[in-house]
Amino acid sequence: MALVCSQLRDASDANDHEECIIVLDLVNQQFLVLRENLNHIVQMERAIHENEVIKRRNM
Repeated sequence: MALVCSQLRDASDANDHEECIIVLDLVNQQFLVLRENLNHIVQMERAIHENEVIKRRNM
């Protein structure tokens, strides 16, 4: 993600409108992947927490 953001900055600094559009699309794609991965992590953390609660109740 950091690399693509850097590429966007470079394209912007170069006033390259077409490159900005292309790289902005890459930023968006990587953001969507990152968001999906973070959602998976949150789901795993919730499942771990729920399992811990269930274990405590069964003790």
